Amino acid sequence: MRLSTIADLLKADAIGNLNMEISGISYDSRKVIPGNLFVCIPGVKSDGHDFIPQALEKGAKAFLTTHRVEGMPEGVTQIIVPDTRESLAKISAFWYDFPCQKLRMIGVTGTNGKTTTTHLIKGLLEKNKRRVGLIGTVHNLIGTEILPSTHTTPESWELMGLLNRMVQKETDTVVMEVSSHALKQKRVAGCEFDGAVFTNLTQDHLDYHLSWEDYLESKLKLFRNLHLGSKGGAKYAVINGDDPMAEGFKRAVQVPVWTYGIKENVHVRAEGIRISSQGTSFILKTNQGSYSLTTSLIGNFNVYNVLAAVTIALLEGVHLSVISEYLAQAPQVAGRFELIDEGQPFPVIVDYAHTPDGLKNLLITAKEITPGRL
Repeated sequence: MRLSTIADLLKADAIGNLNMEISGISYDSRKVIPGNLFVCIPGVKSDGHDFIPQALEKGAKAFLTTHRVEGMPEGVTQIIVPDTRESLAKISAFWYDFPCQKLRMIGVTGTNGKTTTTHLIKGLLEKNKRRVGLIGTVHNLIGTEILPSTHTTPESWELMGLLNRMVQKETDTVVMEVSSHALKQKRVAGCEFDGAVFTNLTQDHLDYHLSWEDYLESKLKLFRNLHLGSKGGAKYAVINGDDPMAEGFKRAVQVPVWTYGIKENVHVRAEGIRISSQGTSFILKTNQGSYSLTTSLIGNFNVYNVLAAVTIALLEGVHLSVISEYLAQAPQVAGRFELIDEGQPFPVIVDYAHTPDGLKNLLITAKEITPGRL
C-alpha cells in the first residue's frame, strides 16, 4: 500500500515521500520489519513516539505521529494525525478490506458475564446452522479452530487481521467480548456492530479508568455508536433490564432495545428458577410464548447470561425449540463456575471471578449448592 493512500484516507498532513510502498504496519517497535509504517501510540506507561529510534533501527520507513518529530533521517516519511489510535483502527480496516462489512457483528460488554454469554451465543447460532467466530478473553475461535488470545479485545491491527481470517474461512457471524479498555482506546473504531449486549456494571478496572464515570462512559460508547454505519441491516441493543444502569444504556441507543431479566417489565424473563449442583432450570417468558429451559450452567448469574444469549438468538431468528435443545447440552465454559469432577468425594469449582461482585456471586451460588461447609 502506498503512503499516499493512507494520507488520503486519514486526510492527514505529511512530511516526506508519499509515493513509497510500505510492507506492513506495526505499533510495537520490537515487531517492526523493514519497510513498515510505525504507529506511535501513547500508552498507559509509555509513548510510542519515544520508541522511534528503535523502530528506525529495525527498518521502519514511515511514521504515524501526533506531531512533527525533528531529526528524522532523510528518506523517512511522517504522517501527522490528531489521534494515532483512531487512525490505526481506520488504516487496519482499510488494509484488510473492511471485514466487518462482510460479517454480522455482535458485541458483548459489561463487567461480568461476557465470556459465558459470548460462548452461549456462538453455540446457539451454530445450532441454527450459522458459521460463527468468537473473540474473547479465554481464546479466539473460528468454528472449532482455537487461536490464542492475549487481550479480551485485540488491538485494532490484530483485530482486523483476525476478522479478515474469519471472512476467508467463510464465517458469517462474529460474537465478540468488547472491553472498556478497547472502547476507550478506540480498538473497535473500525468495526460496525449489528447488535450489542450489556450484561451488568459493577466496580472494575478503576486502576485504568480512575473514576466510575469514565468506566461507564467507555461502556456506553458501544451503544451510542450502534446506529452508525452503512450495512443497512437490522440492528438492536440487548440490555439487562434488572441492572441499576439499564436506563442509562437505553437512553444511549438509537436502535430498537430489547431487555431481559428476572423482574417484571422486561422483554425476555426467567421465572420459577431452580438451582442445584446439577444445573439450573427455569420458565422462559417471551413474546413468542413460554418455554421450560434446563442448563448445566449453575447459578442466578448464569440465568442472566443465558437470558442475554437467548434474547440474541431470538432476534437472530433461532426458534425456541432449538434454543431449548442446545441449552440442555451446552458445555461448561472454562474457568466460569466450572465444576471439576475427578471422582473426588466433594465438588471442586474453578472460577475466574476477579471483581467484588463476581466473587460475591460465586460464593453465594457455591453455598447454595453446598449442604455442608464451603
